[in-house]
Amino acid sequence: MKIRILYLQLVVLCISSYVACAFASGIQSSDYFLKPTGIYGVSYQDIFLINTDICPDAFYQENINDSDFSPNNTKHCHEIALRVYYPSQNELVLNDERYAPPIIETNKWLAKKYNLSKQDMAKLDTILKIKTYTTANSEPINQKFPIIIFMPGSGSSVQTYTNIVSDLVSNGYIVIGINSLFINGALELSNGHIVSPPDAYSDVHGREENIGDLKFVLDHITDIKYEFNLKQDMDFNCVGLIGHSRGAMSIVNLLKQNQNYKEVRAVILMDPGDGLMQANYPLSKFSIPKMTMWSSLFKNEAHGSSLVGEYNYEIILKPKNANDNFSDHNNFSDNSTLQYHPAYQIKKIHKLLAVGNGDGYTIAKEINDYVLNFFNRYLKNEASNELR
Repeated sequence: MKIRILYLQLVVLCISSYVACAFASGIQSSDYFLKPTGIYGVSYQDIFLINTDICPDAFYQENINDSDFSPNNTKHCHEIALRVYYPSQNELVLNDERYAPPIIETNKWLAKKYNLSKQDMAKLDTILKIKTYTTANSEPINQKFPIIIFMPGSGSSVQTYTNIVSDLVSNGYIVIGINSLFINGALELSNGHIVSPPDAYSDVHGREENIGDLKFVLDHITDIKYEFNLKQDMDFNCVGLIGHSRGAMSIVNLLKQNQNYKEVRAVILMDPGDGLMQANYPLSKFSIPKMTMWSSLFKNEAHGSSLVGEYNYEIILKPKNANDNFSDHNNFSDNSTLQYHPAYQIKKIHKLLAVGNGDGYTIAKEINDYVLNFFNRYLKNEASNELR
């Protein structure tokens, strides 16, 4: 598929005035997730990989955390917990509950940090019962779909971006979420063991291994043992990349090192940044279409920037006249809509969600619209009124 040729431009798109009215009125939901806008059901399967390019794992501690590695991983190589989302014939209804391991670990941490009462802990436990528009291990649609690789932020799994992922899949994409063990929060191995980031976490090691995981998946994407003959539904010649925070910078740094991934046709970066902060910017000029999306607070505090180049777009998530507190770093995650759940009304906890003071449902919808329109344009060659 050929990329459309655009004039050299940097398009800065802020949410328009008519959308600001929607923010003011508010969009209410008792589901705490946006319903996907496409025609397909959303299913997923979990696949566990041993990254043989990284042996031993930088976080391996002999005779201390051996159980954090799969039994067949005798060299203690780095491991990846993929979650592969794909279109299915299921109805788009609330079905599976949210991924439990990071929620349980976070609730334990919150209880200890704030000495929460039994009443508050009971509220937090209800978060585990929130349902998503996803279903595990259903039969896929027998049709070719573009692939999108999703790189979540440090401390977060791809399962915490259900709003974005579900919408993409329902509109005809296969999304491969890369969860790096020890980096993307609490993750469950195939044997049921929960692996959590170490107390003495090294940002340098995390950064290097996260980039290595993206490279490993791209290099072996056709060799992965997908269930249900899902491989037949994948267009390996049409791949998009999307990442948030550390995950976005892993994309940037891998493409800086190696631009020979001809199958990568489009890239979306959401609040790109990691522990290096200022050293990350300005971002490189890519020869492939790129859209950088900024929450207004992160853009202001991190002084994020993008170089002008072909096919480049920059999105700032706020109305033109709003203050910089309108959106924050975790408005890209499901926190944008989950913030309205009763459990998150506990003031101390709500502050930790890192969301802005704008309406989270509408911010999430705007993000979904831009992401879908961008990939539709550059992975499916469909016209887009959003990107003008």
